[in-house]
Amino acid sequence: MLIATAHPAHQQESSLTFMIVRISKGTFPLDRLIDAETALAASEADLRQALERLDGLIHYYVAIDRSAGQLTNVSVWDSFEHAIVMSQLAEMLDQRPVLEAAGVTFEQITNHDALWS
Repeated sequence: MLIATAHPAHQQESSLTFMIVRISKGTFPLDRLIDAETALAASEADLRQALERLDGLIHYYVAIDRSAGQLTNVSVWDSFEHAIVMSQLAEMLDQRPVLEAAGVTFEQITNHDALWS
């Protein structure tokens, strides 16, 4: 099991690992479920290789809540500096209008210091 703590200034033991959890959330009308899910699933072909090339990416998850009309992308990073590269990744930026055309409205992306795991 990987143990994570908050920002290095808050660490009590130097052996603990610093991580950032980046969360992107969106909502869609339930009558657009098929459109949103299809676009989200198709995004893997455009994103997987680009994500695998990124420094510091530990995990990446794409999830959908079909009954609530919500989607969530969660990525885990080794540093804030590596995490914010996602904001400029061309392949990721190209996906936003595709998902918006499928009815998805995005919330502000947030970057969280991991406190524990």
